[in-house]
Amino acid sequence: MFDRLRLKTKGYVVRDNFLPRYLVEEMRNFSLWDPRVTEAFSGGYFSKDFDQASDSLFTIKEIAEYIQTKSSLLRDLVYDRAWSFVYNQKCPGVESHADPSTLQVNLWVTPNKAIADHKKNGLILYERKAPKEWSWRTYNKDTYKIGEYLKGSKYVRIPHKYNRAVIFPGNTFHKTDSVHTISGAENRRVNYTFLYQ
Repeated sequence: MFDRLRLKTKGYVVRDNFLPRYLVEEMRNFSLWDPRVTEAFSGGYFSKDFDQASDSLFTIKEIAEYIQTKSSLLRDLVYDRAWSFVYNQKCPGVESHADPSTLQVNLWVTPNKAIADHKKNGLILYERKAPKEWSWRTYNKDTYKIGEYLKGSKYVRIPHKYNRAVIFPGNTFHKTDSVHTISGAENRRVNYTFLYQ
């Protein structure tokens, strides 16, 4: 009930200590140390597909379905897809975009002690949503058109915190609040995104 009220009034839900620590650590370690990279991006980060880890105790689908038991908002939805992003120590991160989902969960799995600048590393969540007539390529990739559309838009900054989940409609524009972690590959910022329809 609280999640639904919060989503209706604020447009997003923040849940701390979201998953068991052992699971968060396994997800983090896979993203940091598995050598397979799905795709590299110009914003200073690359993606990983947890389902490619054949020696993992869990698949991303199993984790996604477990996440659905953690919030009433997700229980009647269907899991679509998920990925993780691993960032360089200093980088802008993911630019403003929206995703094709009814709701999505962004989960941070990087320890707080790895954060060099606590004014960064979180999520900027805009009030504006993608127009229904826009294609996926437009609301997800067209940085110029998105930038023009978001001029003057109000937004909230959700600070980074270890094992913090942010739940919000996928058509809400959002971006990384830039990244600055301490040196060492083990301290890279890692987040997971789960899409539900």
